[in-house]
Amino acid sequence: MSDVYEVVPLNTDNPDPRVACALLVDVSGSMSGEPIRELNEGYSNFRDYLRDDELAASRAEVVVVAFDSSAHVAVPLQEGRTLPPHTFTAGGSTSMGAAINKGLDLIDARKKEYKAGGVEYYRPWIIVFSDGGPTDGSVFEQAVARLTDVQNSKGVTVFPIGIGSGADMNTLSRLSTQRGAIKLAGVNFSAFFEWLSASMSAVSASQTSGSSDADIAAMTEQVQLPDISGWATT
Repeated sequence: MSDVYEVVPLNTDNPDPRVACALLVDVSGSMSGEPIRELNEGYSNFRDYLRDDELAASRAEVVVVAFDSSAHVAVPLQEGRTLPPHTFTAGGSTSMGAAINKGLDLIDARKKEYKAGGVEYYRPWIIVFSDGGPTDGSVFEQAVARLTDVQNSKGVTVFPIGIGSGADMNTLSRLSTQRGAIKLAGVNFSAFFEWLSASMSAVSASQTSGSSDADIAAMTEQVQLPDISGWATT
């Protein structure tokens, strides 16, 4: 269950279908220096990209969960056009499992709001950034099992993103049932966030929304996402 400090109430005056996107961002101590600076610049640019895209601005809903020694909502869930500025700081360990659970809780609660408000929605996205590996072992294992179950029922799409040479790509790859973890080129967060904004726009323009997870799972349309070569490395 989420609380009022973690979400902005659903805007029921907006009749558009929505795509919820949870950004789970590693802000542990190893992100100090250039990585955290680039993350802050990338997020700032992301706000601009969304506001400049009329469709994504009204249909994409974004929440940012930052995780260090705990997981907390840095930017409450809300429409892209109202995303506030935020400055991330680095410190602590890597509570990735807690962040996954928090993201899933928020998405589950929002789906209930969509249904209660008669608002159709697209399959939500979860993006997980990390430059290391989880430090909350048993919580992480439970969260991975939960995340796998939700993906198997077509309830969410997951993109694990590794940052730098210390990223545990094998562990990150366990988060997605559809794709392996992808490594960010350097600390090029701005290029990633530009891709994410364009992807939210592509999803928002598609005909893949429905009134339930089952409706969405039955969709046959494939959304063509932008090429990842601008931000990914092999």
